[in-house]
Amino acid sequence: MKVLNIKQGNLTDECWTVQFYGLQACEKCPAKGTSQCGGRGIVLSGKNKKGHKVPLGGAE
Repeated sequence: MKVLNIKQGNLTDECWTVQFYGLQACEKCPAKGTSQCGGRGIVLSGKNKKGHKVPLGGAE
């Protein structure tokens, strides 16, 4: 099992899956490229709204 340590204060209201696992999470996402995508800003910049590079957590 993969465990991630992510500071809650670093998260934004954008797609949590992308914030947890990075852009690879978009590969199989049904919302990819649609208006339903909650991580469009992250896809464009590689960072969330708070300026943190994604993925946020390190695996243990």
